[in-house]
Amino acid sequence: YAVIIAAVLGVWGRTIGYDFVWDDHLLVLENKSIREVKNIPRMFVSLAMQSGEIAPSYRPMRTAWYAVLYALGGKSEPQAWVFHLSNIFWHLAACCLLFSVVRILFDSIPGAKEPYSRFAALLVAVGFAVHPANSEAVCWVKCLDDLMAAVFVFISMRLLLLWRGGTVAYVAALLSFAAAMYSYESAVPFAIV
Repeated sequence: YAVIIAAVLGVWGRTIGYDFVWDDHLLVLENKSIREVKNIPRMFVSLAMQSGEIAPSYRPMRTAWYAVLYALGGKSEPQAWVFHLSNIFWHLAACCLLFSVVRILFDSIPGAKEPYSRFAALLVAVGFAVHPANSEAVCWVKCLDDLMAAVFVFISMRLLLLWRGGTVAYVAALLSFAAAMYSYESAVPFAIV
């Protein structure tokens, strides 16, 4: 995990100094609903609470997290560095969970040897952590929804891979998957997986 943390911070740490761009203005700067944490319950039942977009997307987990980040910023205007730091942490969580999921999968291969499967899982996770295809998700505040969906899908996958028939783990996996869908609708096809 230390290697994954170092890779993520080494590649993406500088994004903390980035500002808001493009859709960030609609979703964060101009979205008055995120200015009060007390609005969070309404974000789950009102499309109007999502953003000022002409065709707003229903992503209440993302919007609720924006409200938390706004509150953590502690100023009258949203603080870009807080939002970018959050994206780094969500990406880091996704990378660590991916490592865990891939390790479970590699360890389940008959005849797999533990140090090799761990190293292979580490290569997959570090490759994902630093891959340039993730630059939009990590660097653009708007893409928090992608990161959140990935984390919740990986949590759900991990729980199901370790599931041995208990109800609690199964319900936790379903709730995590629901959180993924409420983060970003692109998580829906992962139900097949």
